Amino acid sequence: IKPDDDDDGSVLNYNLQNNLDLNEIVDSLAKNLITKAIEKASGNKSKAASYLSLNRKSLYRKMKKLDLLQ
Repeated sequence: IKPDDDDDGSVLNYNLQNNLDLNEIVDSLAKNLITKAIEKASGNKSKAASYLSLNRKSLYRKMKKLDLLQ
């Protein structure tokens, strides 16, 4: 996935390449958002979960599904 050249920041303007399906796109965006939230929270998962309007357990579940746990 890569943003269109005339991207206005909207997720809807993503250019689909390599026949990606909706689940792959959603997972990619979720991975990106979770990673950015954790960075913003300086590694504090509870705070990152709060930024994403999730509880900590839900964040860990999503991180496990997306192979983001280290």
